[in-house]
Amino acid sequence: PGQTTIKCAAGGTYGALQVLDLPLRNGETSITNVVVRGITFDGNFSGAAYSGHPLILASGNGDCLYENLVCQHSSHYGLGLQNGGHVGVTVQDCLFYDCWRDGIDVKNNENTSGDSIGDQLKFHNLTFRNCCRGVDGSNPLAILDIMSPRVAISNIHIDDIPTDATATINAGIRVKLGLDGDSIGRGVGGQYCTISNVHITKDAGSVTVSNGIAAWAPYVSISNAKIVGAFTEGIQLAQSYCNVVNSTVSGAVTGINVRALVGATTDAYPFTGADDCQIIGNSLISCTTGLSNTRGRTLIGYNNFSSCTTGLAASAS
Repeated sequence: PGQTTIKCAAGGTYGALQVLDLPLRNGETSITNVVVRGITFDGNFSGAAYSGHPLILASGNGDCLYENLVCQHSSHYGLGLQNGGHVGVTVQDCLFYDCWRDGIDVKNNENTSGDSIGDQLKFHNLTFRNCCRGVDGSNPLAILDIMSPRVAISNIHIDDIPTDATATINAGIRVKLGLDGDSIGRGVGGQYCTISNVHITKDAGSVTVSNGIAAWAPYVSISNAKIVGAFTEGIQLAQSYCNVVNSTVSGAVTGINVRALVGATTDAYPFTGADDCQIIGNSLISCTTGLSNTRGRTLIGYNNFSSCTTGLAASAS
């Protein structure tokens, strides 16, 4: 580990590794039991225009492991788990540094029945620094972007948010459905994901970041998140049956926002917004509004508000 570096000869022109079977087949798991461990991948990129080549591009991975990697200077994603069929993939103990777009982007497309066959993805012990330096006008970037169901995300550190990005970053961590900028054929998206033990820091002078964590899919569970800095919203819930517990948001415009759905394709979301959510045992510190709730049947309890201009702004039951 740490003794091998694969570096692109021409920055921005190529990726470094492809773990896939061509042609890409949506919903087909064809690469199995591959281990990629202990390598530095260097995209050799310092330019101003991104390419279409993730540093590592994977498709249809089954029971594969990406471990102890450094992915740096990419002109696109650091790791792109693309075009569906990923089952049992684990990414752990890795550093993603200076990527022009997402550090990790996951798209698990649907199969013929209309449901994503992606499952059992795990992202543990990862650090992201200076990612999302570029622009994606159709659907703004997220540093860890998840479009796959039942994903476990834990022990994540996101810092050094770029100062030179050319567009607003949507989120540090985003869990979304396959809509609005991505075709509906992406499947059920990020339902039933768990996000725990994450630290996301936004330093003064960095580019605008809309959300520390954005839950654009239902049944997302967030616990022990620490989000510090001037985010527009520390945590955003936009679909039903989500919960935020034992988390801290400090310095955001809105600490936690329980709101209506996100996006224009309103008829394709399971719910019209984040109803039936739970906001329990959180600390909202030095936010303009600690907690904003515009949805129904929100369970709110045991939260601490400190130095917030407005503690709770509620316009629904």
